[in-house]
Amino acid sequence: MTWLHRGYPPALAHRGFVTALIAPKTDEAARTAPHDRVTGWRAGCSCGWQGPTVVDRERCPSPTGAVPREAEEDILAPEWSRHVHTEVPELALYYAAGEATAATDRVEDAVRTARWAGVTWDRIAAATGLTRSAAHSRWRRLPDRSAPTTPPSAPWRPGLSHPRLRELVDGGQVPPATMATDEATMVARHVKAALMHLVNAEEIAERAGVDLIASPLGSGPAYDLAALWGAAYDTCAELDSWAIATARRNGARDAYDGTSRWCHKPGGRLPFPQRHDH
Repeated sequence: MTWLHRGYPPALAHRGFVTALIAPKTDEAARTAPHDRVTGWRAGCSCGWQGPTVVDRERCPSPTGAVPREAEEDILAPEWSRHVHTEVPELALYYAAGEATAATDRVEDAVRTARWAGVTWDRIAAATGLTRSAAHSRWRRLPDRSAPTTPPSAPWRPGLSHPRLRELVDGGQVPPATMATDEATMVARHVKAALMHLVNAEEIAERAGVDLIASPLGSGPAYDLAALWGAAYDTCAELDSWAIATARRNGARDAYDGTSRWCHKPGGRLPFPQRHDH
């Protein structure tokens, strides 16, 4: 029996196994079968490490000389595993990251299945401990991996009619622009404000009984309205990513500091630089 931590290459240099301890061969023992001369077992590793614990055969009887399963699984293999984690400290991180990815995939599959079953964003938000807007923002673009059929209605987000616009929203990237730091800061703030206003508009509409993030399987005026809002939100979110990159490229710091305050000033006036004031 050998032991391996599979998947992470640095750990593959450590192959664990059981080493049998054999009593010295004497004239009297020469007439004894080899397995009868086994006195115990310890863990070993291909790197040369030997486990400090010896499992005594007298305490763990074995008619064949092979290590008892309980001793291997409960004592020797765990001792070797601790050795590997000491030699490869990031191995625990590798496993934790894998578990986190698997958990994320399970959550996304569950959200996707729920949406295709007609579950509202309110119920998804309640089940995941998020707000309705946060749940929609996080999972609105999940790729269709588990849907049993192609949606029978028009594609989701029909407002993205321009082919290039659809490419950008579906994963394209526009390089940041070069401009003065003040202007880059203002652009970033205004784009962020637009995104914030869209979210606020959705929340206000929802309180008024109008669902702007309806199911992609919908149809009719309510679906068309939700599609328009979705197109605006997706486009603005991509523009926000561009504005962040542009602000950073041009030396802007804390570009969004206070955005939630100044974009709701009385009268709706936004803080343009003095030379651009209106």
